[in-house]
Amino acid sequence: MTSRPTTTSSAAEQVRGGGPLLALAVAASFLGSLLLFAFEPYVGKLLLPSFGGTPLLWNTCMVFFQVALLAGYLYALALTRVFDSRRQLVLHLGVLATLFVAYPLAGTHLENVTSAPLSVLLQWLLANALLPFLGLAALTTLVQTWFSRSGHPHAANPYRLYAASNAGSMFGLFAYPLGFEPNLTLDAQRWLFLALLALLVGVLAWFGSALGSSQRAGANSAESDQDLAPLDSARIIALTAAPASLLLGVTNYILTDIASIPFFWTIPLAIYLLTFILAFGRRLYPLPNLFARITTLSLLVVVVTLCVEANSPAEFLIPLHLFVFFAASLFCHVRTASLQPSPSKLPQYYLAISIGGALGGMATLLLPPLLTDGFVEYPLALTLASLAIVPGEPGKRSRAAIALDVVMPFLLLVAGSHLVATFLHGNQFGPGLLYVPAAFYTLSANTRGRLFATRLAVIVATSLIIPSPMGRTLFAERNFFGRVRVTIDPSGEFHRVVHGSTIHGMQRISGMKECHPASYYHPSGPAGQYFRAIPPSAPPMRVALVGLGSGALTCYARPGERWDLFELNPAMAWVASEPLLFSFVTNSKASQKEIVLGDARLSLERQPDARYDIIVVDAFSSDAIPLHLVTREAIASYAAHLTGHGVMLFHISNRFFRLQPVLATVGELAGFRGLVWEDLVLTDEAEADGKSASTWMILARSGEAQSLPDNWEPVAARTVRAWTDEYSNPLGTMQWSSRG
Repeated sequence: MTSRPTTTSSAAEQVRGGGPLLALAVAASFLGSLLLFAFEPYVGKLLLPSFGGTPLLWNTCMVFFQVALLAGYLYALALTRVFDSRRQLVLHLGVLATLFVAYPLAGTHLENVTSAPLSVLLQWLLANALLPFLGLAALTTLVQTWFSRSGHPHAANPYRLYAASNAGSMFGLFAYPLGFEPNLTLDAQRWLFLALLALLVGVLAWFGSALGSSQRAGANSAESDQDLAPLDSARIIALTAAPASLLLGVTNYILTDIASIPFFWTIPLAIYLLTFILAFGRRLYPLPNLFARITTLSLLVVVVTLCVEANSPAEFLIPLHLFVFFAASLFCHVRTASLQPSPSKLPQYYLAISIGGALGGMATLLLPPLLTDGFVEYPLALTLASLAIVPGEPGKRSRAAIALDVVMPFLLLVAGSHLVATFLHGNQFGPGLLYVPAAFYTLSANTRGRLFATRLAVIVATSLIIPSPMGRTLFAERNFFGRVRVTIDPSGEFHRVVHGSTIHGMQRISGMKECHPASYYHPSGPAGQYFRAIPPSAPPMRVALVGLGSGALTCYARPGERWDLFELNPAMAWVASEPLLFSFVTNSKASQKEIVLGDARLSLERQPDARYDIIVVDAFSSDAIPLHLVTREAIASYAAHLTGHGVMLFHISNRFFRLQPVLATVGELAGFRGLVWEDLVLTDEAEADGKSASTWMILARSGEAQSLPDNWEPVAARTVRAWTDEYSNPLGTMQWSSRG
């Protein structure tokens, strides 16, 4: 039988007298979690300009935070085992006080990130973010442990404080993208963080005075030195590793195709946190069978969409992915909650949860790039999570039956691939149809956990060897900046360079010895028309191209010209330079061509004397926006490198953001007029020639703007607040549309 935690008479008297102990514990838990989860997107926002908006920036930050969370729990566990509650509190107050000087500065620019971006990022996080995160991460566990030993009537159930902590976490997550980011500069955000931290220290000091002195840790309860059973720890670690892996997978899926901005960082993280709140807020185990069947069906659909690389309609697919992530995580966390121990074992319990999160995150971030150039970790994490959704087993089965479960989905997919290639070649529904038989076969086992997971895993594995919907792969590389592939399109006529799920350039295979741009750079498109309108007698120009892609724009270069090609991703630079894949750069008539690796803004700043006639900005990653390339400071930097008659040309084709008013506003502040050409309706002949719909915008001084043809329409400025390096509001430009 467990003895009741002891307490001093002063603390007991405060409890009986209705002292503020519980209210202070709730306030400390809420404030600490608010700061913790608002601090995460703040750090990511600081780092965005240096890493080009790659989704892996945020995923790396999340894994770092998970590991720091583990370090925080280890620190909390050590404190509770070595010192009494009073000394624990004094020591932790000292740690929190040091954070006043440990918060990162309001801005940062890191150089040389192209050579070893992951190493540079981790070094910065260790130097600037570890101590703040560790101190805040340990707070929830420590406050709950101190409260559980206080003698308060509710001390036997400190999980009430867990709810307060989760509420603070949710508030912090959404307060940042909806409140802090749209209204405050980074410097103002830092001062707000420091003010909230001062308030937290004050609340915690008051809590300590109300708590009174307590006995040494280990003497508070008869079972305070008992650890969790090893089997329970292993279960908790496994059950929390799968949702942590799913968190990175679904986040990468969203950020690659929409935008790497704080709001979209926080949605999956908020869902992840919500499943914890629901799982620990009430006893949900076991979840209804109907919910399990709906989840397995939805999970199977998501896996198939990942295998066929479907990314539209986004307004359907993204909610579907988020629902499956929510449901699968809820199943895992409900099972975790069913294993919650007595209050005296809280530190070990949270430690096991943290270990699972850190292992799931690290395995997802570090292992797949070493094993494959495809994004297989997300569907594999879904496969593992399915074991928590459908735990039932089919009983003893023969080896032949087990072999059939492995072979049958493989045979169905291979046969389907052959039939689609033979009878549905070029059909847009073909890639999805080939998975239908295997999907139905897998769904027939949706009440038998290991069997369902086995069949699902075979589908994922087979998808790696059958032809991709993007066409046969000629080259693929996965690095910190994403996955770059060169494929032969299903028609067999074009080479295509694909980043994420977006095509970034095409070249007709039969015209590799020529220089005929396709896709967004087609001669009849806005960019092509602008360059072709330059008189042949005009003096040779110097052009800066920010974002290389396939290098198609270099076809418009003339003899005697110099083109500087700025590219952040080394893999993309190699693709554009390899004539067997794309010959645009090789065949370009420019007299001087130089590829400059690194962030274009930083590279331009290192060339203060460079002057360009045209600066083309075409640096989008999939459909994500590199925010730091469209701010007031960025435009001022470009303007400083233009000649007196120079112009800026922006490729702003995007399914989710309307950037015209943003560029028009920051352009006007620099003395430029904004004009846009939306080339969205294509003829059959143009499509057959490889042309893609596109939207381009020019920032030009008044004289140059007046000479442009009528296709370029003026854009009203000052309709949005100007974006700066310290302020941006991407949500204000959102459009849920399939338009370019």
